[in-house]
Amino acid sequence: MAKVLLNQTLYQCEHCGKRLLTPHGAKLHETKYCSVVIQREAEIEHKKRQEFCEHKHMEMSYISPLGEDHLQIPDFEYCADCGMTEMDIEKKNKGEVE
Repeated sequence: MAKVLLNQTLYQCEHCGKRLLTPHGAKLHETKYCSVVIQREAEIEHKKRQEFCEHKHMEMSYISPLGEDHLQIPDFEYCADCGMTEMDIEKKNKGEVE
């Protein structure tokens, strides 16, 4: 059976809602272990990498037609450095020109 603590202050993560018992634990969770914060920081870093990438290393992505796993047909081109697709690169370039 779980132990119930009376008159215990709980600290809650502002990002994911996880409840922790100590302020130190809550701060540590928010700075190092919170999946929401980690995901947001990774997304920001990825967007920065795409923004400053020169898209010099373009590669082709291939798919298999349904029921034909042994065949590979071209699907789209993408930058191997930042992962941006050719269509997204064109949209970005058109947005900068206009």
